[in-house]
Amino acid sequence: MQINVPQPFIQTNIFLVIFLISLLFRLKKRFTNLDFSIDLTNQLKGVAILAIIFSHIGYFLSTDSRFLFPISVLAGVGVNLFLLLSGFGLTLSQLTNDYTPIQFYRRRLSKLYLPLWIVLVFLLILDFLLGRFYPLGTILASFAGFFPSNDLYADINSPLWYFTWIIFFYLLYPLVFIKKAPILTAFILTGAGFIVTSFNLPVHESVLQFYKLHLLAFPLGVVLAALIKSHMITKLRSLIHSSKITVFLRVLLLFGLAFVIGYTAIHSGVGGSLMQEEAISLLTTLAIVLFFFLFYFEIYFLKLVGKYSYEIYLFHWPLIYRYDLLYKILPAGITTFIYLIIFVVIGKLLHKGADIFSKVLLRLA
Repeated sequence: MQINVPQPFIQTNIFLVIFLISLLFRLKKRFTNLDFSIDLTNQLKGVAILAIIFSHIGYFLSTDSRFLFPISVLAGVGVNLFLLLSGFGLTLSQLTNDYTPIQFYRRRLSKLYLPLWIVLVFLLILDFLLGRFYPLGTILASFAGFFPSNDLYADINSPLWYFTWIIFFYLLYPLVFIKKAPILTAFILTGAGFIVTSFNLPVHESVLQFYKLHLLAFPLGVVLAALIKSHMITKLRSLIHSSKITVFLRVLLLFGLAFVIGYTAIHSGVGGSLMQEEAISLLTTLAIVLFFFLFYFEIYFLKLVGKYSYEIYLFHWPLIYRYDLLYKILPAGITTFIYLIIFVVIGKLLHKGADIFSKVLLRLA
């Protein structure tokens, strides 16, 4: 159920103080400076999932949207960031390993579906205990990964509309990937996305709008990986380090990027045209990526949350909306941070559980 937050401004500030302290915990200088390491991508995943969580809490769990504002305005950017990092990671892997489509599906789809199935089983059991029931067709479609609606208050797990969209890219990707021309792959994926979303798909209109809004992020990740592999980063690193005012330029650029992120997050184009909203969201997404690429330090808390971001995405909304106990007894600012810790713990357990399940299936096969 939704929560009432007395004094939302004060509770937001309480949360922000605790949250900022957590970001400073184990803050250290980056070992691999100016590089797209796994630690960097995990921090970006942390930003993505936190943006989505804060939005869901601030705008949909709380009856007062002032709670968690302005850090609650980046949900769309969080989704784009996830999609961009997916396209980026898959392309770097394919350029290095060159998996066949069958190898790709066995390796990648299991990592998507096994945690999903575990979460769905638990959600259905808990919902049954709460007296919530779903049609058999809805249950079967969910296990197949098809989530045609995004009703936050009635669906099994409404944020999983995203799962269907990412599966579309995962199924298509190995079939159209061209190792010698990954940027052409990005154009093919973009064209396929435009074609598919032009049809009257069997999904809710709002979900179809989300597909269109988040169509370019995955292909953009493919382009970014192709540029990385073309040694663009090496050249950029050399250019920056050759300058005598490197520190000044980087700090100036970081402040500029922070301003761009803040400005475009608030003036996001929501309510305007789809093209305008998408363009602003992608601009914010790329500004965040560049900011963390240039940032001197590694934020442990973001890295930790990002490591289990996919698992957290799968269960965070039902946990806080349908099964919440903490918001009823504790101040909202403190409770929100406690939930972040709970999310990481459950995400880690789910990650390990899915890994064990995967190994058992491989042995049986």
